[in-house]
Amino acid sequence: MKHTSHTRAVRFLSGLFYFFSVFMLIALPGHLHSQWLPQSIPVNKPITALEFIDSTFKGIL
Repeated sequence: MKHTSHTRAVRFLSGLFYFFSVFMLIALPGHLHSQWLPQSIPVNKPITALEFIDSTFKGIL
């Protein structure tokens, strides 16, 4: 079977693009509908007073 005029690099990049396209179709919906809440570190509080907001744990760490 004779290959087309595409070089090896073009075939490699085409396969890589195809792989990542399929990967994104599988992986992205789970991340887009994630229930994680954005959390930030308070600016002027000591480390012992960090408070994390989580649905499974209510308390101060």
